[in-house]
Amino acid sequence: MPGKSVPISVRISDEDASFLAGLEVPGAITPSEKVRVLIWYARRIRSGEIDIAGSVQAFSELLSPVERAVVKAEQETGVHSELVAVVLRWLPEMQSFLGDTGRHVRSDPGTESLSRIEAGIADRVFGLFDHVLRLGVTVENPCYEKTAVTRRAGLVSRLFTLVESASKELKQ
Repeated sequence: MPGKSVPISVRISDEDASFLAGLEVPGAITPSEKVRVLIWYARRIRSGEIDIAGSVQAFSELLSPVERAVVKAEQETGVHSELVAVVLRWLPEMQSFLGDTGRHVRSDPGTESLSRIEAGIADRVFGLFDHVLRLGVTVENPCYEKTAVTRRAGLVSRLFTLVESASKELKQ
C-alpha cells in the first residue's frame, strides 16, 4: 500500500505557474502530477536509482518541449542550426554527470574523487568545444547565422594558443 499523501501548498510566481502549465512531463497533466513526477525524478537521481543513462533520458525529456519547439520553428522557416542541436544533446548529459557527481562527492569527499569529477567535467566541456569548433571548419557554418562559430572562434583560438604556450613553458 502506498504511503499516505500529504497535502502541501506553495506559492509560486505567475511566470513559474505558466512554466509548469506548459511543461510537458510524460504521464502528467495537472500541476500536481507534474510536481510529483519532478520530485520522483529528483529522488531517483539523488538516491542513485537512475544511472547516468537514465538521468540523461530524464533530462532529455525535460528539454524535449524546447527541442520540439526549435524543430517546429526550423521546419516552418526552412533553417537549421547544428549548434543549437549539439547543445541540446550535450546539456542533458552534462547535467546528468553533475547530478551523479553530487552523489559521489557526498559519499567520497576525498581529493581522488574530486579529481575524477574535474576530469569528467573537463572531458565534457572540451568535447563540446570539439563539436562546436568542428562547425566552424567551413566558411559558412551550419547555423542560423552562417558565421555564428567562425566569427567567435578567433578569440577562442588566441586563448588556446596562450594555453598551449603556458603548457610548453611548464614542461621545460
